[in-house]
Amino acid sequence: MKVGKFNIEVGDRITFKACTRYSNNKVTRKVNGFWGSTDSPTVRYEGWSDFAVRPSEIMEVHPQSNEYIMGDQPATCPLCGSRTEFIVLGKKREQHKCLDPDCKYEFVLVDES
Repeated sequence: MKVGKFNIEVGDRITFKACTRYSNNKVTRKVNGFWGSTDSPTVRYEGWSDFAVRPSEIMEVHPQSNEYIMGDQPATCPLCGSRTEFIVLGKKREQHKCLDPDCKYEFVLVDES
């Protein structure tokens, strides 16, 4: 979807100036949708699952990649936060699929240790 001067899709990461009642921080978050019928992308931020970002607050867009670095906690979907099922692709790679029936996002976790 065209948002201001950027082309943004669900799953892309955006860097924006997060203007809230308590702060004005520069943050980067993954886009999980769009606010109603507007061109404002939504992200998970400060406890909100649908924090709407105004197009004028967006500073950078980082296109979606489906590879993530494996952590020490069980993996959850990077888009919706739900649990995942996975298969081991090799010694340091896992293919994950979100268990949320509305999401079903697939991604790869890579162990860089």
